[in-house]
Amino acid sequence: MKGVQTLALIELTALFDQHNITYSKLKQKRQKNKVASTMFGVNLETLLERDQRKYPDTKVPIILQKMTSFLQENGLAEEGILRISGSVSRIRQLKDDLDALLPGATMQWDAYTTQDVASVLKKWLRELPIPLLTAGFTQAFAAVHSIPDSKQQIQALNYLVLILPDVHRDTLKHLLEFLSMIVKEEKANRMGLNNVAMIMAPNIFLPTSPSQKPSKIALSELVMATGMATVVRLMINYHELLWTIPSLLIKQVRYQTKLQNNRRGREAGKFRPRKNKVDFYRKLENDALETVVDVVVESPPCCMWPTSYRVPVTNQKDETTAEKVVRKLCDYSIKKHSWNDHALFEVGGNIELRRLDKSTVLPLLFRENPLGKWEVRCLHPPIYEVKM
Repeated sequence: MKGVQTLALIELTALFDQHNITYSKLKQKRQKNKVASTMFGVNLETLLERDQRKYPDTKVPIILQKMTSFLQENGLAEEGILRISGSVSRIRQLKDDLDALLPGATMQWDAYTTQDVASVLKKWLRELPIPLLTAGFTQAFAAVHSIPDSKQQIQALNYLVLILPDVHRDTLKHLLEFLSMIVKEEKANRMGLNNVAMIMAPNIFLPTSPSQKPSKIALSELVMATGMATVVRLMINYHELLWTIPSLLIKQVRYQTKLQNNRRGREAGKFRPRKNKVDFYRKLENDALETVVDVVVESPPCCMWPTSYRVPVTNQKDETTAEKVVRKLCDYSIKKHSWNDHALFEVGGNIELRRLDKSTVLPLLFRENPLGKWEVRCLHPPIYEVKM
């Protein structure tokens, strides 16, 4: 992924230069050390590291999962779920309860409304010491609205999402998926795409310290926020596309990997006969091309899928697509899940990891990367034994 991030930054810089767009990195304010048990005002990396001690597979802080899970179950259809503020006293108490919650303990939600939880969720985002979009790239995200072409706006957002650190990228993905669920219930909750974007933009782009008052937010930040609703609207509307690695970057990464392998081969040739090195890699690729490929299924307990699906990659007339494989595996599943909640990923070989477009023809892809493997992964919220 590091190679992809480097190339994404280069492409983003070129795109911004094309439109004479500049941005500066925000200065990270020093924060006082927090008590280890607190949930607010703590870096995402610290929260995730703490949560992974109990839930090793989680990629998103449990506190955010708890809040979004409660709102999904109780408030998606409630009018003004994000717009109407909760009780000040209950918001303060809920914040204290979450701060004091021990890992794995059950949260008692009975005393709180959906508005209380939504308000605390927004407060949690604002108080992140390192913003969700990071101090280095928050203004870059903000600058996207200055690009006149909508397709290039989405392209720029795609590059920016890929550049983000893993925990920030995964947390943003979780948040955008939750916000898209709210938008889908617009008829019931009166929270359309524009409304959700307007409300969430300040919470994502204008982080504050716990003691900072809204009146003390810099005027320049408020001016910057006027275009943030556009960016948030784009991220919600096209969130499924933003995590796909563009084919241009894939080709560049593969080319760089090929050059590195050739360089290593030349260096190894100094110590052993070149013929052995060439024959070794040729044999690996020939053996791969002469066989069928098993699509490895990373199957969490919630799906109960079979362990593999065979693709006849040597048949040149075969046009098996990523969508076909995912649909078939969904049909075989004991617990039925929508195929839209899953995706096929390419892993290893001459690429680290990327999500495949549903129309990708697998036999053709195999010719480009015969030493890679394919995995089906869940896109729906991960099912862990987390007591909410």
